[in-house]
Amino acid sequence: MRIKDKKGQMTEQYSGASQDEVTFLEMCKKTQYARFIERDSNIIKIEVEKQLEEYEILKVIEFDSDRKRMSVVVKRQADGKVLNFIKGADLSIIPKLSANSQVSAQPDVTAMNDMASEGLRTLMFAVKELDSNVNVKELSDTELETDIEMLGVTGLQDLL
Repeated sequence: MRIKDKKGQMTEQYSGASQDEVTFLEMCKKTQYARFIERDSNIIKIEVEKQLEEYEILKVIEFDSDRKRMSVVVKRQADGKVLNFIKGADLSIIPKLSANSQVSAQPDVTAMNDMASEGLRTLMFAVKELDSNVNVKELSDTELETDIEMLGVTGLQDLL
């Protein structure tokens, strides 16, 4: 959302269902890697490395306390690639990683353990590329969320 600051300047301010989401968006913008543009019920628009990307939302698997993760399946409009982006607790992400990612994710797991030992709340991010011809609504949550590839990990200090 755009608001006026104390100096009368228009600034972007994010709001979201969790502080993790807001902090992640702010970090992406601050590093100038990516910027959230807008979202409606069907489309997400982001800017990545100064290029506009649009994604159609195909399926959302909401977070719940049993699964300790959530997923958003999207179709990139530019090339039709279908991706499932997953975020969640380490205990819910690590067992779902592909064999290759189990090995390549070790630096992320080490970083996550370091952040957790500093008292930070950690969150892992992963992705799974899907066949663009498959109807994702017919796939089970398990099919969508296994053999995933690690993207990274964040650590957030809870401000109480």
